[in-house]
Amino acid sequence: MDPFSSRQPFPLVWSYFSCDPEWGSLQASHLVLDLASELKSFDVRFVTLQGIVEVIPRKLNKGLIVKKVLRDISCSSSPEKGSGIDFSLCLGDDISDEKNFRASFRSLPKWVMRNRSSRILPS
Repeated sequence: MDPFSSRQPFPLVWSYFSCDPEWGSLQASHLVLDLASELKSFDVRFVTLQGIVEVIPRKLNKGLIVKKVLRDISCSSSPEKGSGIDFSLCLGDDISDEKNFRASFRSLPKWVMRNRSSRILPS
């Protein structure tokens, strides 16, 4: 099977997961070098993981998105409405998920202070 591109709002992805691993890895390293040269005026970074190359804006990551969602939920909830965050589950399988975990855990004390019945369970 041949490699393919996937165009999404963010990020731009080139997948070589289903290709010969050596050939795909070699092509990926060449692709990153070429893209870095062509896109040097843009604020993007290149991530190569598990058979894919992603072109991602530097200022966009999972942690920022989680932080914004949690802040929006916190701002829109009130004790009278009883709304807010009752449960949060964060899962991930690679290094790109670490910022997601950090943002979630940094917000955790805020949830505990707002809802005194909350408990932090050991993992």
